[in-house]
Parts: sequence; structure tokens; C-alpha cells
Amino acid sequence: MSDLPAWPDAPMDTLLRDAVEWVRPAVAAVTAADLARPTPCAEWAVTDLLAHMIGALADMRFTASKQLADHAQVFGRTPAPALAVSPLEAFEAAAAVTLAAWSAPGALVGNTPLPVGFEVPAVMAAGINFFDTLVHGWDLRMALGLDAEMPAHLAEAALAVTQTIVSADVRALVGFDPERRPMDAGSATERLVAFLGRPTSWR
Repeated sequence: MSDLPAWPDAPMDTLLRDAVEWVRPAVAAVTAADLARPTPCAEWAVTDLLAHMIGALADMRFTASKQLADHAQVFGRTPAPALAVSPLEAFEAAAAVTLAAWSAPGALVGNTPLPVGFEVPAVMAAGINFFDTLVHGWDLRMALGLDAEMPAHLAEAALAVTQTIVSADVRALVGFDPERRPMDAGSATERLVAFLGRPTSWR
């Protein structure tokens, strides 16, 4: 019997929508004075984190539509292109097009290409989009000194997704730090970020 948690029952597009709603106030709170702040993502300031978050979210619309994006950086530590508009406007625009794409009939069925080029089940790709958005929202909230405790249903769902997807090989490919222990203590948020190698007491 597997020790992994069950894949979430909630549809991935619904979870992504809820994650976007949780992240949005943090993006709205960003000021010009915050852009140089450090974040839990090594080597990224807030401006780099925002560029990655928003660019990755926007580019996953191609994945949701079963098209190959040719310029996204969903994985790795290379930020997406610099923001051309305010962070909130860019985030909301990215969220709108990608949520619409994932909500389209058939979007979560079959396989689809990730921006890095290989195919995975569409529901897994949506799961990646979900936890990437949610966890980078945690990074942003931590950087800004905001309450970073996620809604429990989102943290539990993201933990189930990451523990299913993020194998040792994927961890090395993507560049996640080694998971931190103990994994059986703390809130769902703490267990999620610890699994992805982030220090829960980063501040």
C-alpha cells in the first residue's frame, strides 16, 4: 500500500482558482519599495519572484490548451520576462486567461505538453500549475511580512500533489532543496513548504 496521500478530490481548476484568490491580496500589497526585498527563493528578490509567478501562470494557458509554449520557464530559476504593467494587473490578466483555459471542456483530459517540452497527464500539469502558484504565494507573503498560513484545504491538496509528483529525480531536475524534517509535525502549510525544502521560519 502506498504511503502517499490520495490525489485531491477537488477539481484542479477549482483548486487553482482558490489559490489565485489567496495569492491576489499579497500581489496587491506589493509596492515599489518591496521589489528588492529578498524571498525564500534563493537568489530571487520580490521582483524576480513576481516575474516568475506571473509569467509561469500566464504561459500555462498553453499547457491547458494542449499547446507547447516556446518561452516559459515553469521549472528552474530563470525569471519570466520583466513585468510590463503593474504586478496586480499582470497577475490578474495571467490568472484570467489560464483559469479560462483550464476550465474549458476536455482541458483536464488526456496528456498535454509542459513548457519544458515533455508530456504529462493534463490533470498533473494542472496540479503543477496549482502548487506552483500557491507556494510562490507563500514565498511572496513571507517576503512581505504578511500572514503566510494557507487555507488548510489548499495546503493539504498541494501537499498531496507535490508528494505524488516531486520524486527525487524531479526534485533534482527542478532545483527544489532537500525536504526538511520533521514532515509529520506542524500545520499543513508547514509540512508543504518543508517538503519543498523551504525553511518554515525563514523570517
